[in-house]
Amino acid sequence: MWGLECVALRTVGRERVPYTNEARLRRVLAEGEMPVAWIDPGLFEGSVTSRAGVLSDVEALREIAPFSRRLECDLVAVGALAAEPREAGAVVGSLRQLGETAQSLGLRVAVRNGDAAPAGHDLAALVRATDHPAVGALWSTAASGVAGEDTAAVARALAESRLFGVEADAPFAEAEPEESGVLALAEAGYDGPVVLAFERLPESALGVSTSLIRGIRQSRRAVR
Repeated sequence: MWGLECVALRTVGRERVPYTNEARLRRVLAEGEMPVAWIDPGLFEGSVTSRAGVLSDVEALREIAPFSRRLECDLVAVGALAAEPREAGAVVGSLRQLGETAQSLGLRVAVRNGDAAPAGHDLAALVRATDHPAVGALWSTAASGVAGEDTAAVARALAESRLFGVEADAPFAEAEPEESGVLALAEAGYDGPVVLAFERLPESALGVSTSLIRGIRQSRRAVR
């Protein structure tokens, strides 16, 4: 996933970060002069009822920390854990535990809305309930679209919690800033990473990227 001035590294298939060809990866990043916005090693994507899985992922964060430091990246993306409404307290507890571990390692964790919990409003509520300085939100605009949300309203809700990153899809990038939520983010003072995510690189990728860059720049000028 290529960002505006950064990249996000994501697990592909069964390969897990940091078990990758690091020398080649560092060479590609250096050639493109692209810093890493966040690393997505595929943690916290199971069920909160699997305590062993949760503890294993917390421990995996310790293994990832040296890799993250070598890439000068302190942000690790995680899932929101699948849970029934009655299990919400367990999710908050697990994220606080992960946050404590991350903080001790000099890292932050960004919780993404996705298959298990697609709604951005629910993500904002989860981050507020977790209430840990090392735990924030990674907003997937595609997931919000699947949930039928008003992305501008979601942007405002997330900006009022703790937003660490935005994973943008093409509809979000091509919409007018006031409709997509880009303007709302600028009004809230958000200046974190925005990364375009494509399942497959479309022919219109350059046009989509240009639209998003234009929208961000227009929004930031409007609130100055």
